[in-house]
Amino acid sequence: MVDTVTSPPPSRSFWGGVAVGTLLAVATVLLIVQNGASVPLQWLTLSFTAPMWLFLLSSAISGAVLALLALGLWRRARSHAKDRRDAAKRLRQMVGKSTPRSPGHPGPSQG
Repeated sequence: MVDTVTSPPPSRSFWGGVAVGTLLAVATVLLIVQNGASVPLQWLTLSFTAPMWLFLLSSAISGAVLALLALGLWRRARSHAKDRRDAAKRLRQMVGKSTPRSPGHPGPSQG
């Protein structure tokens, strides 16, 4: 007989995030669709005219990419911090096992 592993149902905060994300996506699509007129743009020494939806779409994509990069960096920093905590815990355990202390013997921080 094979045991199946079931995952817990998504939490309330997950569904809240889905709702907010869907609302923002719909609002962004509506904004892009409603702004089809060409507009001039000047950036540094460049000057050109393009449809507003193109600028809005490129801004939305840039924002999504930056958000994903920030999320990746945040997760990496948390992972490294956890690794450092785990290493420090193992080191404390190793030091605690290798140096028996007698009641009259001062510890490393006392003397």
